[in-house]
Amino acid sequence: MEGFAVELDGVSKSYSNFEAVRDIKLKIRRGEFFSILGPSGSGKTTILRLIAGLLYPDKGSIRLMGEDVTFVPAYKRNVGMVFQDLALFPHLNVFENVAYGLKVRKTPEEEIKRKVKECLEIVNLDPEKFGKRKINQLSGGQQQRVAIARALAIEPSVLLLDEPLGSLDLKLRQHMMSELKRIQKTVKTTLVYVTHDQSEALIMSDRIAVINQGSLEQIGTPAEIYENPATKFVAEFIGEMNFIPAEVYNGGLISEIGYIKVSNLNGAKRVLVAIRPEKIKIGCRNLDNVYNAVVEEVAYVGGFLSVKARINDFCLKCLTSSDLRVEENQKVELGWRADDAIIFEA
Repeated sequence: MEGFAVELDGVSKSYSNFEAVRDIKLKIRRGEFFSILGPSGSGKTTILRLIAGLLYPDKGSIRLMGEDVTFVPAYKRNVGMVFQDLALFPHLNVFENVAYGLKVRKTPEEEIKRKVKECLEIVNLDPEKFGKRKINQLSGGQQQRVAIARALAIEPSVLLLDEPLGSLDLKLRQHMMSELKRIQKTVKTTLVYVTHDQSEALIMSDRIAVINQGSLEQIGTPAEIYENPATKFVAEFIGEMNFIPAEVYNGGLISEIGYIKVSNLNGAKRVLVAIRPEKIKIGCRNLDNVYNAVVEEVAYVGGFLSVKARINDFCLKCLTSSDLRVEENQKVELGWRADDAIIFEA
């Protein structure tokens, strides 16, 4: 399906003297799994509430499916929303919770039964088994599914999810990530997902918008965001990163660890060299940058070794195969290719 499901053009929102979001411009494609990622207090939930119509912007415009809805109230927007606390009705059973939005819209009874059954099946809950259960009789994961089914029942043009997996344990959260992606592909709806968890965004998303202090830092695919961060904040927030302060010298860079060869310079005199831990190789000499180092810490992290090594008085973190024998205080050679470094102006 062509076109955009959500368009924000220069959207800003303030509370008293605090600017929650500032000049946000983004376009979310129809049928896309789009994540809004950022730390707590960055403004990502404010953006979601603006899309939902629970807040109105101070500046800018909002379009849903090509229609200007900037000041259209929430109940007139065809969006479904799953909140972090789920907001399920404890006095209603599963069927009644899923049917709630349909009843508000005065949907015929037979159609309500059909849609509720269909939505419960989409989220892998047996309507016969779970339909009459009270909410407090469900596990956390089952409650998540009911909340998603309720949002899907009204057949929203856009489904909004505000950190819905935050209260789940790790194993259940990983399972629900897979389920959310499956559900989104099944119903082919546009899904906008707010999270502060980088792994959730990287695993599930078609594209990601990274938000910091109310501003948009970068939009891109998970690979683009991870491999080519546009700003130091994105580089630091997404995954782990080593930063080495350096100055331009003789076509390369001089730093605390010595001379660094790079593939491109951005014209600045003082820079930060950013290098991912997994890009640093131990025991390889045929690299552009090779240094003598001493291992300070070694930690096993599920099939990999996290190695902290010191070059002169500067420490770098490396991620290498657990097959490699590395011990504390061991002298090693480590290095990386010039192309693997990202340069930011200091």
